[in-house]
Amino acid sequence: MKKYLTIFGVFIILIGSIYSYIQYNLARYSVYYASNMPRKEGAKPELVMAVENKNFINEPNGDYVHFDEEHDHTIYSQFVKLS
Repeated sequence: MKKYLTIFGVFIILIGSIYSYIQYNLARYSVYYASNMPRKEGAKPELVMAVENKNFINEPNGDYVHFDEEHDHTIYSQFVKLS
């Protein structure tokens, strides 16, 4: 019985680790995935993914992008309001 409980525990830990890695990967690279998926003309899913997962993605190298979360949850790109 103890053998089965140990195997079950290891199995649960393995499944949890795989699930956590998949969720992290999807959040981290969501902008890449959104930019390469088929979409309607004029749709911008990259902006949605950037806002939803901004804690996981790398910040831009320049000062031209600014996320304003305190007031109206907007993104400013080169001082132009995007949403």
